Amino acid sequence: MRIAINARFLHPDRMEGIGRYSYETIRRIVDNHPGDSFLLLTDNNGAAAFTFPQNVTIKKIGLLPARHPLLFLLWFEFSVRRALRQFGADVFYSPDGFIPTLKTVPCVPVIHDIAWKHFPKHVKLRDRLYYQWMTPRFCRKAAAIITVSKFSKLDLMKSYHLPASKITVTGNACSPDFHPIDEIQQMQIRRQYTDQKDYFFYVGALHPRKNIINLVKAFDIFKQETGSNMKLVLAGRLAWKTKSFKKAMESASAKEDIIRLGFVPNEDLPLLMGSAFALTYVSLFEGFGVPLLEAMASDIPVITSTVSSLPEVVGDAGLKVNPHDPKDIARAMVTLRKNFDMYNELVAKGRERVKKYDWDVYAEAVYNVLKANSQTSFHGMLPDEILS
Repeated sequence: MRIAINARFLHPDRMEGIGRYSYETIRRIVDNHPGDSFLLLTDNNGAAAFTFPQNVTIKKIGLLPARHPLLFLLWFEFSVRRALRQFGADVFYSPDGFIPTLKTVPCVPVIHDIAWKHFPKHVKLRDRLYYQWMTPRFCRKAAAIITVSKFSKLDLMKSYHLPASKITVTGNACSPDFHPIDEIQQMQIRRQYTDQKDYFFYVGALHPRKNIINLVKAFDIFKQETGSNMKLVLAGRLAWKTKSFKKAMESASAKEDIIRLGFVPNEDLPLLMGSAFALTYVSLFEGFGVPLLEAMASDIPVITSTVSSLPEVVGDAGLKVNPHDPKDIARAMVTLRKNFDMYNELVAKGRERVKKYDWDVYAEAVYNVLKANSQTSFHGMLPDEILS
């Protein structure tokens, strides 16, 4: 089988959500299926930094990086389609959800979520118009669709009137780099970043959907109610529409105890996560929420939201709060600080829960979808969902 793959998000120096999903599934698929040929298509030089086996060819196509709706159209509808013909691809796998919509080989996109549809004001107008126009076309054109949670599957079905049989749920997992950190390392990290103080931790891009403003307000309430010397550490790049976030940071009573690290390299994140008192990930909407797994694997408890996929991912291994209510978020922070029995119970539950999320299982599920929908394979029966 000849499989072409959209590898635009493979960047070793900035592996955020889609990039991590792309790498973990692609690496396993190409390693586990040496008899197949793979073509990784990219608009940048990121993929070239990774080592892949001999059955993989990396090809940079297009004149410019596709980072604008017009360039998206040109790249997928012309550059990608031409490369697929030249390669003789049997199927095209796109971990970022974008595919050509003109006639080409069978395409399988991974649509992680449709957050833009629920929070349109959180997205740039040009991008929102592109998503509104193209996402229904992607859904119709796709031979099959992969998504990462039951929530996202139901959301896609409802929003675009798709049959359940067209969408396969796989999932995410976390890197084995995330694991419990010994006390000496924790002390070193706290000495380096927080003046030896315990800290709540957030990791992810900073934009409105991540709900950092309410997290900052909750931290203010927590500090006022407890008098604690704890810090709040925010790790992530400034993304878009951050003016209100900056204003909230300036007006926070506890702003001296809020530490912004900016983008943190992958090699530093496990130490920061494993040395935290708790993860505070109270996003307004997520298709999955990988930091929850990273926290559970690191033996730290989780405070997360009651909305979208987040309750599905965390199960009973975290405290779930109303993300729109800073007081509710603060109550959970106070509870973890005061109730050590609950704290330890959540750590133990998280340690067990994270074991069910397995990249090997998900990568093989992706491969099975590609094989079943390729031009050279029969369309066999597929498991509808991988996550229980």
